[in-house]
Amino acid sequence: MNSAQAHVELNDALVDFLIQELRVSATRLTPTTTLGRDLGVDGDDGVELIQAYGRRFDVDLSDFRPSQHFGAEAAANPLIWVWWLLSRNWPKLIPITLGDLESSRQARRWVVGTHHAV
Repeated sequence: MNSAQAHVELNDALVDFLIQELRVSATRLTPTTTLGRDLGVDGDDGVELIQAYGRRFDVDLSDFRPSQHFGAEAAANPLIWVWWLLSRNWPKLIPITLGDLESSRQARRWVVGTHHAV
């Protein structure tokens, strides 16, 4: 999928919001772009972004569970990585794509991960 197709599928207001909040180029924003893996949004920064998104687009976030989607801020600590490696207890996070954000924007309620078993 190219960036021109992404702009057809993603609402312009959502793209503008993400450009402003994340300081990224519109060419990086497609429906399959993930907040975590592709844009590096995680931890408290991710939670704050979703809260701002909810306010901006009047999306009901009552079903949003941050721990399902974002790692802890401590994840940047190398000791946490060692613990995860030794324990094999890797966090199982549900990625959030920009297409997911668009679907939630259209529904005006959080729909990401509500169909997954956690």
